Amino acid sequence: DGSCVYAADGQDCDGNTLQGGCETYFIREDAPVPLERGGQHAVITLPTDYTVSFELTPNSDTVAEWANVLHFSATGTDCCGYGDRIPGIWFYANTRRLHVRDGHGNDGNAGCDPEEELPANAATTVRVEMRPGFVEVWYNDVLKCTEARGDRQAFDSVVVYTPDPWHTAANAAMNNFFMKELDPISGCTDALSCNHDDRASVDD
Repeated sequence: DGSCVYAADGQDCDGNTLQGGCETYFIREDAPVPLERGGQHAVITLPTDYTVSFELTPNSDTVAEWANVLHFSATGTDCCGYGDRIPGIWFYANTRRLHVRDGHGNDGNAGCDPEEELPANAATTVRVEMRPGFVEVWYNDVLKCTEARGDRQAFDSVVVYTPDPWHTAANAAMNNFFMKELDPISGCTDALSCNHDDRASVDD
């Protein structure tokens, strides 16, 4: 069906080191899984074009501090160099508003935070798309935030936490959590050209 469940050795659908073409699932269950602090799910490779998607169901009660949902770290640390949060996602204290950090070469803690909070006791499909030139955050296939990026790089040995060991866990449950490598966007990358496409990273 074009997807594969994560295997302990970090393989993709073809049995190779993770290199695109299908979803690699970290959580896919019959019912949403309550978040518990320090849930390490995988060690993977991340390219420069990829998406992270998950269904998140917040509970009615919020947490009175930063509450972590998930955290991809290539460095083994929390913050704030590039590679520490690629991405990292939290709830703001006492809210169900997401704090999304993805970073790039100029700012390891750069982010893109939608204004609206997620509804309580209802599943929202959250998708964060990382590209060499931008990041986008989507709720139920509706674009909620976009920010420019630069100096992206691929990373090896990225630890996937849901949630991380550095913060209190978000009061929520998760399902259908996966990462997928994306094809680069083709277009005119010449900034001086009249048909320049600032979303493209590969000349067509």
